[in-house]
This record gives sequence, C-alpha cells and structure tokens, in this order.
Amino acid sequence: MNQTKKLKINFVLPPSQKISGGPLAILEYANRLMDRGHVVTITTYPDNFWDGENPFPWFKFKGDILFKKCRENSGLLIKISHKFRKIFPNVGIPSVLKNHYRKVNLQKLGGIDLNKYSILYKEPFDFIGGQLPIWLGLIEAMPECDLNISTVWTTTFPVYLSKKGKPVYFMQHYEEIFYPFDTSYVLQRLLARSSYDLPIYKIANSSWLQKIILNKHRQAVPFSNNGIEIADFNPMKKLSAEDGIIRVVTYSRPEQWKGFVDAVQAMARIYKTYGKKIEWHVFGYLHPNLNEKNEFASYKFHSKLSFHELAKLYATADIALCTSWYESFPLPPLEAMACGTAVVTTDLGTEDYAFHEKNALVVRSRDIEGIFSSVSRLTDDETLRKALAEEGRKTAEEFDWDTAVDRREELLYSVYNGSIDYDILATAKTGLYDYSGCEFERVIIDGLPEKGIFTSNENIYILNCGAKHRINSSELADRCTDLGYQYVKVDVLTAESLPMGPAIINESDIPPFKYNEI
Repeated sequence: MNQTKKLKINFVLPPSQKISGGPLAILEYANRLMDRGHVVTITTYPDNFWDGENPFPWFKFKGDILFKKCRENSGLLIKISHKFRKIFPNVGIPSVLKNHYRKVNLQKLGGIDLNKYSILYKEPFDFIGGQLPIWLGLIEAMPECDLNISTVWTTTFPVYLSKKGKPVYFMQHYEEIFYPFDTSYVLQRLLARSSYDLPIYKIANSSWLQKIILNKHRQAVPFSNNGIEIADFNPMKKLSAEDGIIRVVTYSRPEQWKGFVDAVQAMARIYKTYGKKIEWHVFGYLHPNLNEKNEFASYKFHSKLSFHELAKLYATADIALCTSWYESFPLPPLEAMACGTAVVTTDLGTEDYAFHEKNALVVRSRDIEGIFSSVSRLTDDETLRKALAEEGRKTAEEFDWDTAVDRREELLYSVYNGSIDYDILATAKTGLYDYSGCEFERVIIDGLPEKGIFTSNENIYILNCGAKHRINSSELADRCTDLGYQYVKVDVLTAESLPMGPAIINESDIPPFKYNEI
C-alpha cells in the first residue's frame, strides 16, 4: 500500500463563529495532516452565510480556506446587515436580514417569487431551500483533490455530487437525533438519515457510532477516536482541600439530548441532601429556561472560557458531571479525566474511554436516580474520587492527538489506495431480492467473474459483483487495471442482463477491487 505519497485533502466544514467540539476536531486533523506534508484545504459556505473575515475566528488554520464570494452581490439588505454588525457587535443580526440571505440566493436560482409560497417556505421547505445555495456554492468552491471529506451530514451531498476526489465522511455523531420528531423537522431527519446511505467512504469517531451504522445501515465501517491536547489539561490542587466544599462542574448546551435538564434534576436532589457543602459550576451555553438562578438548582455560570481557564475549572473541581442522552466520543468527560477530576458520565458514546468503577462512574442516560446516586457517592467518598481521578488521567494520556492522527491517516490511505474493506455501495442498494435470493442490484451468472473490465456497444464497463458500471474514458479504464481489474469477455446478451451500477466518472468512483461484504 502506498503510504508515502502526500495527499491533496479537502475538508468541507460549515462555518463556526464560536468554538465547538466538532469543528475543533476537524480543524485539528486539518492542521496536523498539513504538518505531515499533505496539502490540506477547507471549503466552507459562501461568505454571505457567515460574518467577519474568518469563518473560524477562534482557530488558526495553516492552510487555505475556500469559499464562494457572494457578499458584494447579495443586495442592499445584506450590506445593511454587515453595517448593523459593525455598529452593534454584541447584538444578533435581525432575523429578517438573516432570512434574506437565503431568499436572495434562491431567487437567483430560477427567478422564483418565494413570497407567494411564504407559508410553505417557512416550515420544512425553509431548510431544504436554504441548503440549495449552500450546496451549489460549496461545489463551486471545492478544489480538485485526492480525498474530499464531509464533516456533517449537510455536507455529504455536495461532497458526493461534486465528483472532486474520493468522497469520505468523517462521522461525528448520528445526526438524525439533532432534529425533534415533529412535522417541521421530518425532512431534516430523513435527509440526515439518508446521508449515511450515500455511496461514500465512512469513518466513525467512536465504537458507539460504528455500531449504530452497522445496526441501522448494515455497513461495517471503521472507527478511530479523536484526541485531546494532553498538555492543555493537567491536575491541580482541589479547592475543596482548603474549604471542604465539593465542586461539581458540568458542560451545558440547550439542546434536549445534551441532558442538562437531567443534571438540574439530579443536582436539585444533591442540594437538598448536602446543602452548602456543594457548589455547582457550569460552562458552555446558558440554558434559556434554566439560568443560573433557576428555582431548582442554581449554579455559577462561566462564559467564554479560554482553554487555560477551562482546564483550571476542570482541575480545581472535585466531580465532572456529564449527562448527555447520547454522544459520539464527547470531549468533556475525557478532558476532565486529563485534569485529574473524578467523572460521572452517561454511557452512550463514552464506551471507548469511560469504564465503570475503574476510571469513572458510568450511568445509563436519562437515569436521574443513577446520576444522583453517583454524585452522592463521590461526594461522600474522597478515596474513591482520588482513585477514579488517577485512573482517569492514565486513560486520558492514551488519547493524544498524535495517536489519533496516526490512525486516521492510515484509514485515509486505505481509502485512497482502494483497500478499504467494505462495499461503499451497499447502503444505497434497495435490499430487494429475486426468486433465487439474489439482490436486484446484481445477478449471478455461471462462468461470469466477480470483477473485470469489458466492452459492449462501444462502451467500456467495470464488472463488479454482478453489476456493470460505465467508464467515461479510456484513461479511467487504464486506472482500473492499475487497481486490479482485468479485461474479460462478456457477450452482448449477458451485458444487457447486468444491472447498471453508478457510472465511473472519475477515479473516486472506482469500486475497490477487494472488500468484505456483511
């Protein structure tokens, strides 16, 4: 396998004006792959979908950030919105101006008067319509590359349709769960679900997500965990050593599945049990309905923490409480472990590093009684807190970024070299079978090889597992032979009986010569 060639890698990443764990992981991979000699770019949304000069102002990316420039052509309202931003930097852009971004772009697509359809547009079709100018802008801005990497479900479609580089999906969550089970969001839910069925190479960031894809989409994708910058997180003396007050720290986001309401319920019981012996500290995003002085469990909120300040908050606390319903390799529990703090965490998505009674107390998601009991147990037992903290630190040291990039780079080379060991087309197939038990996307013919190249009616095809794929050029046919395909003889009648698979438009479409099917 060729693992010496330096690859041209493009990440497709939505803009992120505030720091967030998902974009941070992708940007770390991008910088660190650049440090290894690869040519790395990031393609993001057209510039009228984000503010300022940098779509990731909190991160110093070393490479080029590519995007379609639309601001100068977006009309008077968008110019007003940027003027508004300069005059009132701490005030959000009015929704009428934000919504105009999408309308201007959509009207340019086909001269459609969206005002006639305002009722329909505002609900499920608002999202779908808003994606069109984003997707088209992304495809236009993407460079030619060896590997084109989607990073959230909304970017999988433009990555796949662009035909620029081999399409790869760095899956960071099972993102269908982001959307409520409600009419207004049903299209988003179904589109997010279908993104995992695209014929695209997939890499999960946790064993939990790997199992979800296997169980729901019948595809055995590989996984490799993200890392943390160990040097940023170190144990410190606990403040409780001075005053005896046990400090609990929790990350907050308002999305229901993040489980902050569960933390409030559990901490309300903790306060009733321990009173002033407990302090609760919260960072992240303030919950709109459960603020610092809520009637159930008040807390001290820490806003806009630097990495250094966050590490200090973790390290000086006694217990880190993490209550998400489901995550895929969440960072807060691992960061707290690195800081030498005992962790109480829910189970789904933390299986790769959180082990009950060994380095953390692990409870079932949404188990309020279990969360309360675990925090209570650690509050009462200093010896257990210290033991879990020591083991947690040892665990965290195994998840450094160098190790994470080693594994991810190895998987990227497997994709590039065509040696990935699963059928990327499997998830896009119907799952229907003929009378003999053979799927409709393939046929079994005696004497017909599984793999090969053949010509029929002046066209060149790949024969791959009982289906034919038309090749667009003789150069691509030559590339197929380089990858292991050899010319075989197929008569016209047999060729006509073969189901048609996806066309081979460029090298990224060539199915691997060898893979293991489920």
